[in-house]
Amino acid sequence: MSCFWDALLMRLPKKYKELHNINNIQNLYDYMKNNNKKIRMIKINNQPLTSKFKNECFMAVNNHNDPLTGGYWCSTADPFLLLYCYLFNVSVKHRYLKNEIYYENTKKYCDNILNFKSSQSHFST
Repeated sequence: MSCFWDALLMRLPKKYKELHNINNIQNLYDYMKNNNKKIRMIKINNQPLTSKFKNECFMAVNNHNDPLTGGYWCSTADPFLLLYCYLFNVSVKHRYLKNEIYYENTKKYCDNILNFKSSQSHFST
C-alpha cells in the first residue's frame, strides 16, 4: 500500500518534480531521504517545534526504510510531512478523521497550501 507516497507525489508542485527529476514515488522517497535536514521554519498548529522534536524527526526519516512495502503509518505530527513542507516550500493541511493538523511553512514566500486527508487506514488528497 503506497497511498501516502502516491498522494505526496500527486500534490508535489510541478516545478519541484522537474527540478529534482521526481517522477515516481521511489524518486520522491529517495530525494527526501538524501536531503533530510533538521526542520526549520515550520510550525504545527501554530506551535513552534522544539529542538528535541526536530532531532527526533530527523532520526525518524534517517532510520526509515522501504516506503513501498507494508504501507506507511502517518502520524499526527509526521516527520515526512514536515520534511516535505521544508524541502518543497509548501504548507500542508492534513485532515485526520475530524482533526485538522496544519503544517505551516513560515518562510516569506511559501508556494502553496496542500490539502490531504486520512483515516485510520488510508491517506489521500
